[in-house]
Amino acid sequence: MSHHTPQQHPRPSARTKILKFGCLPAFVLFAALIGLGMALDDGEDKADAKPSTTPSAGAESSPKPADHSKLDDAAEIACDDFARGYKAAQTQQARIDLADKVNKWAQQSTTDGIADNAVALARGSEASAGAWQLGADSFAQSCLDAGWEA
Repeated sequence: MSHHTPQQHPRPSARTKILKFGCLPAFVLFAALIGLGMALDDGEDKADAKPSTTPSAGAESSPKPADHSKLDDAAEIACDDFARGYKAAQTQQARIDLADKVNKWAQQSTTDGIADNAVALARGSEASAGAWQLGADSFAQSCLDAGWEA
């Protein structure tokens, strides 16, 4: 009877190891980059949008103006809220509450300067009285520049 040594699996070659384990980090990196790209995509890529063949029914009465220098509906509400609440906003909490109310609408606006200056207003509301005043002046000016009237 002959004695055979048990057959062992050959050791994986360096090439096999690289293919097996070298691809895993590359795949993970690729998946992470895809995930990051999707997270950063705001969904407003005009090239991805499919053109509409029929005009929308409310195209002429759209609340967003074609001219972003003019006051849209959201900006008008934000400016009105600011004007109504400005004098009463004497404490830091009252300023924060007013800035939150203004930002609710301002961030929906496409009117130039409204959203950005509302953010400055919010930052100022949480800082010093001087910072609040600067933010308030900037926001009020953006309302007036867009055609808002008291």
